[in-house]
Amino acid sequence: MHMSEPIDFVVTWVDDNDPKWRAQKTAFETSLSRDDMYKNSNARYREMGLLKYWFRGIDKFAPWVNRIHFVTCGHVPKWLNIAHPKLNIVAHRDYMQSKYLPTFNSNAIELGLYKIQGLCENFVYFNDDMYITAPVKKEYFFRGLPCDIYEVKAIVSFFNSDSIDYIRLNDIGIINRHFGNRASKTKSFFKKVNLIYPPKTNIRNLYNLAWNFYIGLSDPHLPVSYRKTDFKKVWDCEYKALSDTCSHKFRTPYDISHWIFRYWRLVEGNFIPSNIYKDSKYFLLEDESSEPINAIINQRYKIICLNDSATTKNFNLIRGKLQSAFNSILPEKCSFEL
Repeated sequence: MHMSEPIDFVVTWVDDNDPKWRAQKTAFETSLSRDDMYKNSNARYREMGLLKYWFRGIDKFAPWVNRIHFVTCGHVPKWLNIAHPKLNIVAHRDYMQSKYLPTFNSNAIELGLYKIQGLCENFVYFNDDMYITAPVKKEYFFRGLPCDIYEVKAIVSFFNSDSIDYIRLNDIGIINRHFGNRASKTKSFFKKVNLIYPPKTNIRNLYNLAWNFYIGLSDPHLPVSYRKTDFKKVWDCEYKALSDTCSHKFRTPYDISHWIFRYWRLVEGNFIPSNIYKDSKYFLLEDESSEPINAIINQRYKIICLNDSATTKNFNLIRGKLQSAFNSILPEKCSFEL
């Protein structure tokens, strides 16, 4: 990729306050067990009220973006300028087969993103809880190939744990089926062990060489640089596993996630080594923590993730503090707002 090649952003969003969407979700939830209900808690769908700042951050700090593809079940915020020349409103029906709809499974929604009409070969995938809070250049995401960190992380699951643990295991199982050998693991060795990484990361990466198989790779809850080529390659090789996930209305322990595309290109060496943690930070929203508030106000990182969860308490209080913090650095309407 030449540096002049365009880079798109893709973001998925759901408004859990939409009565039509809520009615559909409730109707399909009748088939879920109590355990499945836990794995699909309301926090997974909660609209945080911070989306304006997602757009403001891009408008101010990443104006070079070619186009933003805003993916929803069909609803859009009333304040969004849908006529913006850089904005493409994408409904699930625009790229997913009708037999899979409606869906409330983020994994199913994400697996087909590469089919979005008009999407560039090179794109960055955001969840709607990931925000740009300081100027960021194209080269942060792509330098010919996607910029990323190769980081071994063993998969450890606990009794009654979240289905994410099992999904990670499914993903790495596919990788081991295709790449579970010493030759694969030593391919592009100096991309997998690199001085740009934190020392602990390199130690873990070297440790994993003791086995022919992969014990797991990290899933940084941060924006991911992708190529449509990465998606197509895995779909060609694992069509059944991916299409089975698309048929699940809600997240299940049997799903495959979009991380499979990232794992695949990492083990093949199709990336540029980067310490993505240097300028980004993941925060789990907790009542007593002022760290995310200070990170926003002081613009300590280029990108942050503010992860809501079922364990988050006093959500409205936290949301108010976050809104005030964002408003301190992004107080003005942007071109994506009416």
